Amino acid sequence: MDTLGEPQKVTRARMKCCLRACLDQWANLPGHKSSDTLEISFVLKNYDTNTYPWIHESLRLKYTPEIKVNVCILGGEQLCKEAKDQGLPFISSRGLRSIMKKKRLIGKIADKYDVFLASPAIVQRIPQSLDAALSRVGKRPFLVMPGESLLDKISETKVVVRFRSKNFPYLSFPIGNMDMELQKLSDNLEVAIDHVLSLLPLQWDNVTSIHIAPKNGTWVPVYS
Repeated sequence: MDTLGEPQKVTRARMKCCLRACLDQWANLPGHKSSDTLEISFVLKNYDTNTYPWIHESLRLKYTPEIKVNVCILGGEQLCKEAKDQGLPFISSRGLRSIMKKKRLIGKIADKYDVFLASPAIVQRIPQSLDAALSRVGKRPFLVMPGESLLDKISETKVVVRFRSKNFPYLSFPIGNMDMELQKLSDNLEVAIDHVLSLLPLQWDNVTSIHIAPKNGTWVPVYS
């Protein structure tokens, strides 16, 4: 059956139709770029945040949703050396200690980078103020285990999207780039919808609508 979730809620044909509308719209947007992201937005209902937890999740998509991701490495001497050799920004354990009480700098660091990677030992020693700042924006570090390739780990994290219900009842995050193939966008869209539904206690009864849109574009209804 060519459906997603409950019968006739969202068909795969419907998803592709909406994606084509977004692609056509994007092609006519002034100044559009191939790196422009495709965003998905859920409007939730019947979700009591006093009863159910705030949504704070990591989602592994099938295909990389963003071309450029700003990465920062938090590490000891060896990991920072590897980051330096690869031309990647890093903060050493000494650097982490020096920013403990610099709230403005901590905020700038949390905002500047999309992804943080750290060794297990460093994660345990991250200053509480920085850990809290990263948690607030959904950017807690991914672990780099001993022997793991730093570049491979970065590639792996690019497929992971983090999102949270900070503007309840809205839940939005990127699921692709506008120059991706239609089928890849469709696969990512399906994974995103399935995953969010799995987080909701009433599933479709917690969803008012689902829309998608290119960057700076108009929302296209997938489900309403």
